[in-house]
Amino acid sequence: MSVGKLIMGVAGILMGAQGIKGGLNALGEATAPSPRGPHASGKAGLGLAPASQLAPTTTESAAPITLHPGSVANLTERMRNIQGQILKGMRDPNMLILARKIVSGKDATGKHWLIEEKDNLAEAKAIFAYMRANVRYTSDPYEVDTFETARATLKAQSGDCDAYSATTATLLLQIGIPAELVVIQTTASKSPDHIFAACGLPRAYPTKWYAMDASVNLPFGWFPPKAMVSKAWRFKALPR
Repeated sequence: MSVGKLIMGVAGILMGAQGIKGGLNALGEATAPSPRGPHASGKAGLGLAPASQLAPTTTESAAPITLHPGSVANLTERMRNIQGQILKGMRDPNMLILARKIVSGKDATGKHWLIEEKDNLAEAKAIFAYMRANVRYTSDPYEVDTFETARATLKAQSGDCDAYSATTATLLLQIGIPAELVVIQTTASKSPDHIFAACGLPRAYPTKWYAMDASVNLPFGWFPPKAMVSKAWRFKALPR
Protein backbone atom coordinates (compact mmCIF):
# COMPACT_ATOMS: atom_id res chain seq x y z
CA MET A 1 0.00 0.00 0.00
CA SER A 2 1.81 3.13 -1.21
CA VAL A 3 0.86 5.64 1.49
CA GLY A 4 3.09 7.77 3.73
CA LYS A 5 4.00 7.21 7.34
CA LEU A 6 1.40 9.70 8.53
CA ILE A 7 -1.43 7.84 6.83
CA MET A 8 -0.15 4.54 8.17
CA GLY A 9 -0.12 6.04 11.64
CA VAL A 10 -3.69 7.17 11.20
CA ALA A 11 -4.59 3.71 9.96
CA GLY A 12 -3.17 2.29 13.15
CA ILE A 13 -5.31 4.58 15.24
CA LEU A 14 -8.39 3.73 13.20
CA MET A 15 -7.85 0.01 13.32
CA GLY A 16 -7.22 -0.06 17.07
CA ALA A 17 -11.00 -0.40 17.41
CA GLN A 18 -11.93 -3.72 18.94
CA GLY A 19 -15.56 -2.79 18.18
CA ILE A 20 -14.89 -3.98 14.59
CA LYS A 21 -12.09 -6.53 14.66
CA GLY A 22 -8.98 -5.59 12.72
CA GLY A 23 -5.32 -6.44 12.56
CA LEU A 24 -3.62 -3.14 13.41
CA ASN A 25 -3.93 -2.97 17.21
CA ALA A 26 -0.18 -2.60 17.72
CA LEU A 27 -0.03 0.47 15.50
CA GLY A 28 -3.10 1.88 17.22
CA GLU A 29 -1.45 1.66 20.63
CA ALA A 30 1.81 3.11 19.36
CA THR A 31 0.35 6.13 17.58
CA ALA A 32 -2.90 6.98 19.40
CA PRO A 33 -3.46 10.78 19.48
CA SER A 34 -4.00 12.88 22.55
CA PRO A 35 -7.58 12.21 23.76
CA ARG A 36 -8.34 15.90 24.00
CA GLY A 37 -6.26 17.08 21.03
CA PRO A 38 -6.77 20.79 20.29
CA HIS A 39 -10.00 20.84 22.30
CA ALA A 40 -8.54 20.48 25.77
CA SER A 41 -10.83 23.15 27.13
CA GLY A 42 -13.92 21.12 26.24
CA LYS A 43 -15.36 24.11 24.37
CA ALA A 44 -14.05 23.23 20.89
CA GLY A 45 -14.05 26.91 19.91
CA LEU A 46 -17.83 26.96 19.60
CA GLY A 47 -18.96 28.00 23.07
CA LEU A 48 -19.81 24.42 24.03
CA ALA A 49 -20.03 23.27 27.62
CA PRO A 50 -18.14 20.10 28.60
CA ALA A 51 -19.97 16.79 28.65
CA SER A 52 -20.23 16.84 32.44
CA GLN A 53 -22.50 19.87 32.16
CA LEU A 54 -24.59 18.77 29.21
CA ALA A 55 -24.90 15.00 29.58
CA PRO A 56 -28.34 13.85 30.79
CA THR A 57 -28.67 12.62 34.35
CA THR A 58 -32.06 10.88 34.43
CA THR A 59 -32.34 7.09 34.39
CA GLU A 60 -32.57 5.43 31.00
CA SER A 61 -35.34 2.83 30.75
CA ALA A 62 -33.68 0.59 28.12
CA ALA A 63 -30.36 -1.15 28.84
CA PRO A 64 -27.68 1.39 27.79
CA ILE A 65 -24.99 -1.22 27.03
CA THR A 66 -25.24 -4.60 25.30
CA LEU A 67 -22.38 -7.04 25.91
CA HIS A 68 -21.40 -9.82 23.52
CA PRO A 69 -18.70 -12.22 24.77
CA GLY A 70 -16.38 -12.91 21.87
CA SER A 71 -16.73 -11.29 18.46
CA VAL A 72 -20.13 -10.64 16.86
CA ALA A 73 -20.74 -13.23 14.15
CA ASN A 74 -21.04 -11.04 11.07
CA LEU A 75 -21.41 -7.50 9.76
CA THR A 76 -25.21 -7.73 9.51
CA GLU A 77 -25.52 -8.63 13.18
CA ARG A 78 -23.07 -5.90 14.18
CA MET A 79 -24.95 -3.24 12.29
CA ARG A 80 -28.24 -4.43 13.76
CA ASN A 81 -26.79 -3.89 17.25
CA ILE A 82 -25.46 -0.43 16.44
CA GLN A 83 -28.69 0.65 14.74
CA GLY A 84 -30.65 -0.62 17.72
CA GLN A 85 -28.64 1.60 20.07
CA ILE A 86 -29.23 4.59 17.81
CA LEU A 87 -32.95 3.87 17.91
CA LYS A 88 -32.82 3.86 21.72
CA GLY A 89 -31.04 7.21 21.60
CA MET A 90 -33.71 8.62 19.32
CA ARG A 91 -36.35 7.66 21.90
CA ASP A 92 -34.42 9.41 24.67
CA PRO A 93 -35.70 13.00 25.12
CA ASN A 94 -32.49 13.90 26.93
CA MET A 95 -30.57 13.32 23.71
CA LEU A 96 -32.87 15.75 21.93
CA ILE A 97 -32.15 18.37 24.61
CA LEU A 98 -28.41 17.73 24.40
CA ALA A 99 -28.27 17.94 20.60
CA ARG A 100 -30.10 21.27 20.70
CA LYS A 101 -27.77 22.63 23.37
CA ILE A 102 -24.71 21.72 21.33
CA VAL A 103 -25.84 23.87 18.39
CA SER A 104 -27.43 26.69 20.39
CA GLY A 105 -24.50 28.53 21.94
CA LYS A 106 -24.35 32.33 21.94
CA ASP A 107 -21.47 34.77 21.68
CA ALA A 108 -19.95 36.68 24.60
CA THR A 109 -22.68 39.31 24.45
CA GLY A 110 -25.41 36.69 24.77
CA LYS A 111 -27.29 38.35 21.93
CA HIS A 112 -26.18 36.41 18.86
CA TRP A 113 -26.18 32.71 17.98
CA LEU A 114 -22.76 31.26 17.22
CA ILE A 115 -24.41 29.14 14.55
CA GLU A 116 -26.95 30.74 12.24
CA GLU A 117 -30.35 29.10 12.27
CA LYS A 118 -30.78 26.40 9.58
CA ASP A 119 -27.03 26.27 8.93
CA ASN A 120 -26.95 22.47 9.00
CA LEU A 121 -23.31 22.17 7.94
CA ALA A 122 -22.22 24.32 10.87
CA GLU A 123 -24.49 22.29 13.17
CA ALA A 124 -22.88 19.04 12.01
CA LYS A 125 -19.43 20.53 12.58
CA ALA A 126 -20.48 21.55 16.10
CA ILE A 127 -21.57 17.98 16.88
CA PHE A 128 -18.27 16.68 15.49
CA ALA A 129 -16.32 19.15 17.65
CA TYR A 130 -18.37 18.17 20.70
CA MET A 131 -17.56 14.51 20.17
CA ARG A 132 -13.86 15.24 19.72
CA ALA A 133 -13.79 17.35 22.89
CA ASN A 134 -15.83 15.11 25.16
CA VAL A 135 -15.33 11.46 24.17
CA ARG A 136 -11.99 9.64 24.45
CA TYR A 137 -11.31 6.67 22.22
CA THR A 138 -11.17 3.52 24.38
CA SER A 139 -11.17 -0.11 23.20
CA ASP A 140 -13.79 -2.67 24.19
CA PRO A 141 -13.09 -5.05 27.09
CA TYR A 142 -10.86 -7.99 26.23
CA GLU A 143 -12.69 -10.45 23.96
CA VAL A 144 -16.04 -8.70 24.50
CA ASP A 145 -18.00 -6.64 21.97
CA THR A 146 -19.98 -3.78 23.53
CA PHE A 147 -22.70 -1.65 21.96
CA GLU A 148 -23.65 1.53 23.84
CA THR A 149 -26.39 4.10 23.55
CA ALA A 150 -25.38 7.73 23.12
CA ARG A 151 -26.33 8.29 26.76
CA ALA A 152 -23.95 5.60 28.00
CA THR A 153 -21.09 6.81 25.81
CA LEU A 154 -21.44 10.42 26.95
CA LYS A 155 -21.74 9.41 30.58
CA ALA A 156 -18.51 7.41 30.36
CA GLN A 157 -16.92 10.05 28.10
CA SER A 158 -15.26 7.22 26.20
CA GLY A 159 -15.91 4.45 23.69
CA ASP A 160 -14.68 2.70 20.55
CA CYS A 161 -15.61 3.44 16.94
CA ASP A 162 -19.00 1.72 17.36
CA ALA A 163 -19.81 4.06 20.24
CA TYR A 164 -18.58 7.15 18.40
CA SER A 165 -20.68 6.23 15.36
CA ALA A 166 -23.88 5.54 17.30
CA THR A 167 -23.56 8.70 19.39
CA THR A 168 -22.72 10.98 16.47
CA ALA A 169 -25.58 9.59 14.39
CA THR A 170 -28.01 9.95 17.29
CA LEU A 171 -27.13 13.61 17.82
CA LEU A 172 -27.39 14.37 14.09
CA LEU A 173 -30.79 12.71 13.76
CA GLN A 174 -32.12 14.49 16.85
CA ILE A 175 -31.77 17.83 15.04
CA GLY A 176 -33.06 16.54 11.71
CA ILE A 177 -29.78 15.97 9.86
CA PRO A 178 -29.69 12.71 7.85
CA ALA A 179 -27.07 10.23 9.04
CA GLU A 180 -25.51 7.09 7.65
CA LEU A 181 -22.95 4.60 8.95
CA VAL A 182 -19.87 3.90 6.83
CA VAL A 183 -18.00 0.63 7.35
CA ILE A 184 -14.59 0.07 5.78
CA GLN A 185 -12.19 -2.82 5.37
CA THR A 186 -8.60 -1.69 5.06
CA THR A 187 -6.05 -3.32 2.81
CA ALA A 188 -4.27 -4.64 5.92
CA SER A 189 -7.35 -6.54 7.12
CA LYS A 190 -9.31 -9.60 6.00
CA SER A 191 -12.61 -8.32 7.42
CA PRO A 192 -14.41 -5.01 8.09
CA ASP A 193 -12.38 -3.16 10.73
CA HIS A 194 -13.66 0.40 11.15
CA ILE A 195 -16.90 2.36 11.22
CA PHE A 196 -17.86 6.03 11.38
CA ALA A 197 -20.92 8.23 10.93
CA ALA A 198 -21.58 10.53 7.99
CA CYS A 199 -24.07 13.37 7.58
CA GLY A 200 -26.03 14.15 4.44
CA LEU A 201 -26.61 17.70 3.16
CA PRO A 202 -28.66 19.57 2.20
CA ARG A 203 -30.92 18.19 4.86
CA ALA A 204 -34.11 17.69 2.81
CA TYR A 205 -32.47 16.00 -0.20
CA PRO A 206 -28.83 15.13 0.52
CA THR A 207 -26.49 15.35 -2.46
CA LYS A 208 -23.24 15.19 -0.50
CA TRP A 209 -22.17 13.11 2.48
CA TYR A 210 -19.54 14.31 4.95
CA ALA A 211 -17.50 11.83 6.98
CA MET A 212 -17.62 12.51 10.73
CA ASP A 213 -14.97 10.19 12.19
CA ALA A 214 -14.46 11.79 15.58
CA SER A 215 -12.59 8.72 16.82
CA VAL A 216 -9.39 10.08 15.24
CA ASN A 217 -7.76 13.48 15.59
CA LEU A 218 -8.45 14.56 12.01
CA PRO A 219 -10.74 17.24 10.55
CA PHE A 220 -14.46 17.07 9.90
CA GLY A 221 -15.01 15.48 6.49
CA TRP A 222 -11.79 13.42 6.47
CA PHE A 223 -12.22 10.07 4.73
CA PRO A 224 -9.52 7.37 4.60
CA PRO A 225 -7.69 7.54 1.24
CA LYS A 226 -8.57 5.00 -1.44
CA ALA A 227 -5.14 3.37 -1.13
CA MET A 228 -6.03 2.41 2.44
CA VAL A 229 -9.50 0.96 1.76
CA SER A 230 -10.21 -2.35 0.02
CA LYS A 231 -13.98 -2.41 0.64
CA ALA A 232 -16.64 -0.06 1.97
CA TRP A 233 -20.30 -0.37 2.94
CA ARG A 234 -22.96 2.22 3.74
CA PHE A 235 -25.87 1.60 6.09
CA LYS A 236 -28.84 3.64 7.24
CA ALA A 237 -28.41 4.89 10.79
CA LEU A 238 -31.77 3.51 11.90
CA PRO A 239 -33.06 -0.05 11.40
CA ARG A 240 -35.59 -0.43 8.62
